[in-house]
Amino acid sequence: MAILVGFVFAAGVALTSQALLQRRRPSLVHQVLAYVQPSVNRTRSLISPGHQSRRVQEMVADLLSGLLGDPNGLEERLRRAGSSESSGQFRLHQVMWGLGGLVAGAVCAVVLGIFKDAVRPSTVLVLAAVGLAVGVLARERSLDQAVRRREALMIAEFPAIAEMLALSVAAGEGVAGALSRVVGCSSGPLARELNEVLIKSTLGDGLVHALRDCGSTTKVRPVSRFIDAMVIAMERGTPMAEVMRAQASDVRDLGRRELMESAGRKEIAMMVPVVFLVLPITVVFALFPGFFGLSING
Repeated sequence: MAILVGFVFAAGVALTSQALLQRRRPSLVHQVLAYVQPSVNRTRSLISPGHQSRRVQEMVADLLSGLLGDPNGLEERLRRAGSSESSGQFRLHQVMWGLGGLVAGAVCAVVLGIFKDAVRPSTVLVLAAVGLAVGVLARERSLDQAVRRREALMIAEFPAIAEMLALSVAAGEGVAGALSRVVGCSSGPLARELNEVLIKSTLGDGLVHALRDCGSTTKVRPVSRFIDAMVIAMERGTPMAEVMRAQASDVRDLGRRELMESAGRKEIAMMVPVVFLVLPITVVFALFPGFFGLSING
């Protein structure tokens, strides 16, 4: 038990030191870069951690990456979730979640031991290890859920943005102007992705190249198809408004099919309490008076 308390105390001291190092004043480079490239605010913190803090984050990231997966895949998942964390920061937070689970498991083991008048070190170690694993895996699951929620919001937002882009292009706006107009009146995750495209295009990448990069990196298939169709229409000179309206119509049809499939699954799920709960109770209420009367007459 003393070893466990010492380990938790050392972890708390390390995390407190890392937090104090992160509160240092940002360097001039990061302050200027935030105005030159606004997307830095969403992809990187303005607070520049110290050298020792970066070394701790890199060590933690390397250790957990070897145990849990490829750091490149983690970077992609963080980008898809719209998180501003780096892989090292995510792994550090994952360690904090694991330590919280470890402490919770150890406390539960001690409380159970107090109720049973016998605190067993083996039980404490087992429950602490279980809590550690649950904390680490819970952080992974929360990231996966954030990715699914953000991509679902992008799909829900996509038809309206596609139709607004089609209206802007049909009214005579260029593609860049239409994107700027739509991004200015939208606030969802898809609008932020298109804002990143505009930022990259203004920094010298070119609109077609920025759109192609966005289409190749996004994992939302309707959005990637829409961006690919935009790129092809820009390169070949086909009518842009018709392409955008067709893509928006396809996504709305896809949403209707998914809604019908979801309704079918919910209908089957609603039959479970009816069959296993309501129907048996109805049968019992219908047959119980007869059995009770027979027992009295018998």
